[in-house]
Amino acid sequence: MGHGPGAEGACPAELNLDWREYDGNCYWFSTFRTSWVEARKACQTEYPGADLAAIHHLEENSFISETFSGKDAWIGLNDRDHEDQFSWCNGDPVDFLYWARGQPDDLWFDQDCAHIDYDSSTGQWDDEDCDDEKHFVCKVASVAA
Repeated sequence: MGHGPGAEGACPAELNLDWREYDGNCYWFSTFRTSWVEARKACQTEYPGADLAAIHHLEENSFISETFSGKDAWIGLNDRDHEDQFSWCNGDPVDFLYWARGQPDDLWFDQDCAHIDYDSSTGQWDDEDCDDEKHFVCKVASVAA
């Protein structure tokens, strides 16, 4: 399967925000910061089927971190239900992880939500307190072009 812009479709016409298409999915980087739970609600409100981004390969992570660089951003990975068992909030299989060195560390036993860490130039992930306010990345499947 090839990865690349416009590989499989286009963003739904109803998405009037600055969504970007990549490899059969559309992505939106928030213009505001909020908690992980509120970020997820914002994605789901924006478009039916949208959710916090579930990332499945390095190329997808690179697309997100290069396209929306400069700010930490919540993604859908979390261990809110079962400590140390990270899962994607949309139910996708966890087939790719990209933790920064020493992460996840569950600092103060209160870090259950993952974000792309832009302090590292690699776009690797860090766990953080879900109540922290960060930008976030939404994802939804593109439609046939």
